[in-house]
Amino acid sequence: MLDNTEQFQDGSSYVADGTQKEKPALWQPCEKANSWCSRYADRISASIINKDLPFLYGNNQGAGGYILRASSLHVFCSYFGDGGSMRKECTKDSAPDCVPGCAGNDGKQSWCDGSAEVSLSANVYSCAFRPNETKAMLMQKTAQAYSYNEIVINTASWVDALPDTLEAIFFYKGGEEKTARELHKRFTKEFKSATTILVSLDVRNEKHAFELA
Repeated sequence: MLDNTEQFQDGSSYVADGTQKEKPALWQPCEKANSWCSRYADRISASIINKDLPFLYGNNQGAGGYILRASSLHVFCSYFGDGGSMRKECTKDSAPDCVPGCAGNDGKQSWCDGSAEVSLSANVYSCAFRPNETKAMLMQKTAQAYSYNEIVINTASWVDALPDTLEAIFFYKGGEEKTARELHKRFTKEFKSATTILVSLDVRNEKHAFELA
């Protein structure tokens, strides 16, 4: 499971030197207060990729991101495509069973039928798959493999599991290697027990997409 972050774009965004102020740790999700993203602080999105589904948010461009250890995380739901989870908030007026990032824009829950037959005509565009139906989502996605999927994660589980949350930090082959190395260095300095590795990603290489950097 990968989080294709837009947070680190150049070394100055997180590396402190004599003239720059240290920025918040980029492996932390959005803070719940005093931030533009505080409304969405209860969830964060990622994608599952494989050789049949090599798609990530941002068209596989950007600085890189994180490979997540799925066993450490609590998944709220998943989507066949871009679920628009930022728009889906649970408020005091939402239904009692509202799940952050997974309910409709009206706050009402709309679950996909995870037992439905895999089909090009399956109704999977306006609903969310339950946490235990991620396999069903991926099977439907493989039948229509043209863009990324969205996995909505509970940020509380992300924070609680650190440093185990991050199995690896990655950069796109030929891309922002220096930036990723600096981030990896800072992360492993912060968490002495971390086993997080640094890898490059080449989605065009079906046999060896990831390489140890």
